[in-house]
Amino acid sequence: MRASYFSLPLLLTTGCFGLDSTPQKDALGDDTSDTGPVTVGALSADRTTIDFGTVEPGSEASEAIVLTNLSDDTLRVAASLTGDAVFDISDSDVAMSAGGESTLTVSFAPSGEMTYGGTVGLSLEDGSTLDVALTGIGGTGGGNGGDDTSSGTGGFDISPGVQDFGTVDVSGTSAAYTFTVRNDGSDDVLISDVHTSQSAFTVTGGTLAVPQVLSSGASKTVEVKFSPTAETAYSADLVVETDLSPANYTAALTGTGADLCSVCSGLIRVETGGDPYSVTDFFSFGGSPDSRSWSIHNDGDMDLTVSSVTVNNDFISTCGSFTISSFSGPKTVPPSGSTNFTIAYSGSSCLDVPQASLDANVVHILSDDPSQGDYVIEVGGIGL
Repeated sequence: MRASYFSLPLLLTTGCFGLDSTPQKDALGDDTSDTGPVTVGALSADRTTIDFGTVEPGSEASEAIVLTNLSDDTLRVAASLTGDAVFDISDSDVAMSAGGESTLTVSFAPSGEMTYGGTVGLSLEDGSTLDVALTGIGGTGGGNGGDDTSSGTGGFDISPGVQDFGTVDVSGTSAAYTFTVRNDGSDDVLISDVHTSQSAFTVTGGTLAVPQVLSSGASKTVEVKFSPTAETAYSADLVVETDLSPANYTAALTGTGADLCSVCSGLIRVETGGDPYSVTDFFSFGGSPDSRSWSIHNDGDMDLTVSSVTVNNDFISTCGSFTISSFSGPKTVPPSGSTNFTIAYSGSSCLDVPQASLDANVVHILSDDPSQGDYVIEVGGIGL
């Protein structure tokens, strides 16, 4: 049965690499298609097509869509299905914390020998959408489905068998991809180790703990991160060691390191609703506060870390006060991202003027912007 919209429990992020438990999974189909990561708004999905290959009617195959929240706020994603009723999804409402990941499982259970199709629709709260196309064939003698480049014989393989991580900046950034290790054979397989052959690629997570016995029909995931340190092309293997013959099963990894930044730092810009370098006046009537939301933007090409937002009142002659709220630092603002805070003024029958030379009635925003580490805004208040 299909999941109703926003009806199922939230799907949590995938299990961490190294778990002791060995949960059973449905048998996987012969996935032959992967288009690589795609981004819509704050949502990134690791694939936009899933081809289950040929699955015997009465059996069920499953594949994972890894979703990533690129924003610094909680992201909710509504997942829905259209097309043939033989497809199903593990959740209809996914919530991810800032920078977090979640795995949406799609299952395919053909009822007859024919070709099926469908679409997983991913909708964000801002109205943007991302679609993942589904295809599968109900039939016998599935095999490798024609275009599968993954390694393995006898029903054990790694999918995909070839993955290009693309071009990644050498300034401490990385790209990640999740592989599926599956046992479609009739016997259990002992997996003794999983590693990469080049230090720029590292195994950082997934549900495959080693050593582990992968039972017939089960699958696990392995997350690999590519972190180049030089401007060059990289190649390596993801190696899964088993008790089969041959013992080692591999997936080919490639990627390129490049110096992609032009500024190579975060650059702060603050939106106050007016000229950021002039005095901002607040008006308080009868003691009621004048509250405004200001935003901190990152115009650089690397993360900006904002450590604090404070305001210094003139405690000698002031008759009102400015306060800061809705900010908890330090906070990381990604390139082209932003974060908000609130500044309010309360006063009665008085005039508060900025005195920058005395550091009074002045807002300080501290960050790692190399040119404006202390971003200063003067504020004035009028109380009536």
